[in-house]
Amino acid sequence: MSESDDNPPTITLTTEQLEKAVEQGVFNALIHLGLDAKKPIDIQRDFQFLRDLRKSTESVKGKALVTIVGILIAGGVAVIWLGFKTLLHPPS
Repeated sequence: MSESDDNPPTITLTTEQLEKAVEQGVFNALIHLGLDAKKPIDIQRDFQFLRDLRKSTESVKGKALVTIVGILIAGGVAVIWLGFKTLLHPPS
C-alpha cells in the first residue's frame, strides 16, 4: 500500500461552491427531520411551541409535587393531632 492510498484526494472549492454545498446539506437535513426549510418562520414557531410546552409541563410537574407533599404533610399532622386529642380525652 503506497503512501498516497492513505490520504483521500483533495478537492478545491470556491467560497460560493462551499456555501452552496453547506446550504444544500442543511436543507436536506431539515427535510429529513420533517421540517419545511423553505419556511424558517414556521420552523421557529414550531420550536417556540415545543419550548413553551416543555416549560408548562415542567411547571405542572413541580406544582403537582408540591401539592402531593402538602397533602401528605397535612395528613400526617392530622393523624398526630387526632392521636394527641385521643390521648388527652379517651373515648368513654
